[in-house]
Amino acid sequence: MLTTQARWEPLSLAAEKDKLLEEYRRFAKDPELFPERLLRRCAEWGVAPNALRVQAPYDRLLVAHIMPFGFEYREGQWYHKGGAIAIPERTYERLKDTAPRVLIVNAGLGALEQLHSHGMDIGHYATILRLSPYRVPVDIDSSGRAHYLTATRAADLVLSEDTMRLLAGGVDDDGTETPPKLRRRWVRRGEASGYVYEVIEGFENDPDVRAFADPSKQRAHDAPSFEDM
Repeated sequence: MLTTQARWEPLSLAAEKDKLLEEYRRFAKDPELFPERLLRRCAEWGVAPNALRVQAPYDRLLVAHIMPFGFEYREGQWYHKGGAIAIPERTYERLKDTAPRVLIVNAGLGALEQLHSHGMDIGHYATILRLSPYRVPVDIDSSGRAHYLTATRAADLVLSEDTMRLLAGGVDDDGTETPPKLRRRWVRRGEASGYVYEVIEGFENDPDVRAFADPSKQRAHDAPSFEDM
């Protein structure tokens, strides 16, 4: 159960984000299961810690809804970008619960295979088709409010906000410029051929793209045992 009241909007105080990160890291010790980008973004959006304690099966994704494009968070309230009037609480609640813009929190093995083959990973921002009505309760905060993740499928993703940044370079969450780390490549294996995403040389162990790299080019990684988690 949450020790602090989690909120879906970006937390205004760095100390509150740090509390959530500390809560996550009490059990989220394996960087392969819990990439740093996932933890930082979960803290940014106030995702309940118990959301990281569940595992999706098959080709399922568990996603947290976040605010859509065209809005910005200032002085503890949401505004239309560039606007001067804060949006009403009821409008905010409707937007955050129905927006197709999501943070990918967890993925089953089948979903991971699909994500990685298309340059995506858990911890990425994406947009989904609003076909799945299934919300999964994962936690209750100190105010008694239930927190949910939405269950969907990898095939329902229609947009990635991170893949093009990895392909062409761009601005990361902290405002720093990042170089391209992935490239598209046409490959032929036997009678099969097609495009794949390939990690650019020198980035095989970069946390951003490690999941897409050829395992033979990576340094060995020893995951902690369940006794350590």
